[in-house]
Amino acid sequence: MNHIRLIVTATALVVAIAVAAIFVLNGSRGPSAVRLQPADGRSTNPSVSSPSPSANPTAAPSAAPTAAPSPAPALAGFTCGTSTVPVQAVGSIGFIGDIRTGAHTGYDRLVIEFASGLPGSITITPQQRPTFTNSPRGDSVTLGGAVGLHVVMHDADAHTSFSGPATMRPNGPALVEVRRLEDFEGYVGLGLGLAKSNCYRAFMLTSPTRLVIDVQVV
Repeated sequence: MNHIRLIVTATALVVAIAVAAIFVLNGSRGPSAVRLQPADGRSTNPSVSSPSPSANPTAAPSAAPTAAPSPAPALAGFTCGTSTVPVQAVGSIGFIGDIRTGAHTGYDRLVIEFASGLPGSITITPQQRPTFTNSPRGDSVTLGGAVGLHVVMHDADAHTSFSGPATMRPNGPALVEVRRLEDFEGYVGLGLGLAKSNCYRAFMLTSPTRLVIDVQVV
């Protein structure tokens, strides 16, 4: 019986010595921490701070360059030579009912409104000086301004329906003076004294029927 106890005690002592030896050999190395690496590449170790992505620097907007002012567009339809305004009148008389002027951006306007009918023809001729001949007397008259424009209407009347003045002085930047030069035997003539340029455009409008002459401002 004592022999069996001795064997058991010796076995237990050998096991204890073996366990102690294993502990001594491995005790100097602590368990290694396991570091997980997530899919986005940032470390989950709380002791290691992941660098935060820096925001892209926003560039300060540069001031847009100030565009140079564009020149004013040229007004369409102006001419500096003699022209004939198309009319569709057959055997009628154009009775002038009103003559008026107005100033607009880039041009001064002369409007000749007809109370009834239309002239047979309308011719406009630039002149280098604002000097015109009165008809039928034959004397000359010089209007204000530096250059002129002569408007002649055939088959027209400026005394039956028109009671306005024979001379108008708008003194605009382009149109300085308007004078009736002729109203005799179906011819009506108007002289325009212009400030600098005798370039113009002329056209007919309806409702009411009227001749429009725009003199270019320069």
